[in-house]
Amino acid sequence: MSFPSASELLGFLVELEDDPARRNALANGWSLFEAVRDGGLVSEHDMDGLGRMMGELVEQGLMRYGSRAAGGPPLHPGALWNGAELQQHHDYATTALGRADAERFRRRQRGRGEGESPRQVPPGQVDHEIFGRRFQHLGYVFDLPPGSTFPMLPRSVGEEDARLLRRYVSTTQELAGSSALNQRGVGYKVEFEPSGMASVDSSLPSAESVRAVAVLFRQLYANEEPASYERISGLLRKHVEGDHDDEAPIRRATLDAWREAQAKLRAHWLERLVIRKGQELGRIPPEVAHQQEPYSPEQVLSAYFYGEHIHWDRRSVQVEAWAKNPLDDARHRLLFLQAIGQLSSLYIGFAALVVTATPWDDVLEARPAA
Repeated sequence: MSFPSASELLGFLVELEDDPARRNALANGWSLFEAVRDGGLVSEHDMDGLGRMMGELVEQGLMRYGSRAAGGPPLHPGALWNGAELQQHHDYATTALGRADAERFRRRQRGRGEGESPRQVPPGQVDHEIFGRRFQHLGYVFDLPPGSTFPMLPRSVGEEDARLLRRYVSTTQELAGSSALNQRGVGYKVEFEPSGMASVDSSLPSAESVRAVAVLFRQLYANEEPASYERISGLLRKHVEGDHDDEAPIRRATLDAWREAQAKLRAHWLERLVIRKGQELGRIPPEVAHQQEPYSPEQVLSAYFYGEHIHWDRRSVQVEAWAKNPLDDARHRLLFLQAIGQLSSLYIGFAALVVTATPWDDVLEARPAA
């Protein structure tokens, strides 16, 4: 028996999740294996293979799960799963990205069944190897509702709003593939000489690539931009408020959770939020601390937006002051990239939610002008 593709497995898991009579199969690893086996996707002896695949889906931000079994050792990101690991978790659920991937797969399958050639779909698609761990962190800190179900809007949003949605989704796609956010080994090393002077060896993206990603990112970040995260979230909220079906409260609560997550990511560093969450759950010792930065992500972004990359005006004095000290310069430039990275991951994840929640043709097919 051939093993299912990731999209095929996700499609099956979404069906389980959406079926009240079968969703209990996601309650634990053994029930999950039985359901996948009975569905004909794996054989009786493929539990290790399913475990490995589920671990990859979790690592890529396509699936999530509840807390580990009591007494289980901590799970390290990137660790390979097997059948035993699969059974140590419970309450499996698809994330917004996983649900979007599954929906694309199902639509392609329907197209093939109707004799149509599969459409090239791609809104919200990202390099999961690069962004997967950050998606995991976002899910861990905020427990965003789309891991359960975000019901599709019952009616078209209209061409004017669909145009804005398409712009948002295409911008997140371009952002996900930007060289500055995909460069590996980014950071800096510091050596202190006997005199006390610091020698800094930095490995940061080129100024050109950073400026390019800053301009693109700001279209999603700045509230006044017509296709920003804030505007698109508000646009979806407008359509949710216009509907009065039974699923409207689910949509409303989900959008509220995403808006709250963005507000916290603008004010706090993701690493600190992860540590704080772990301490609240008793999984990280109280003495573990994140380096206290004097500036929030929002303040660092503003400094480089208005002092170097997009404008050179009111924040240029601050950027020039940092640049006088090589260590301060490297540290704040890295913080600028981290701020873009943590918020970009949220925006990209939200694009997958847009694709899942919005009537298909509204986002994927631009209508010809009259």
